[in-house]
Amino acid sequence: MADRRKITRTQTKLRVAAATRAAEEQAHVRYARIAAALSNARTILADGAFINLIRTHGVISLPQPLVTQGAPDHRSGNALASREGHLDDCALDFAITWKFFAPLLSNSAVVIDLDTRWPGFTLELRDVFIALVADGPFPYHSNGRGRRTM
Repeated sequence: MADRRKITRTQTKLRVAAATRAAEEQAHVRYARIAAALSNARTILADGAFINLIRTHGVISLPQPLVTQGAPDHRSGNALASREGHLDDCALDFAITWKFFAPLLSNSAVVIDLDTRWPGFTLELRDVFIALVADGPFPYHSNGRGRRTM
């Protein structure tokens, strides 16, 4: 009987370790995707021709976190050194990016320019947004599942 309990505990520990490892790998992939989209957005917002195009379509200002010299570069350093911190910051920066680019994606002239000069950017931006909405931006954040409410 005691041996069976040890075996069950060992199997449970192995399953938990495997699930944790899989969650960390998924978080790393999510982080890398968001970081790549942010890097592309910063590159696009540094392009003078694109800025002139969007100004002709009514854009007055650009999002400061994406255009300032001191903007955090999520590609540098250890991507998951501080898992929650990096993902939280990255998700917040992506929310700012989405808030800026989403209205522009309904303008066909802007979309054509983006797709011509930065192929795949608009699709990737939409895909990352959908993934964040579907999966949530904070994989290590407790979202209240399993709690009873009265």
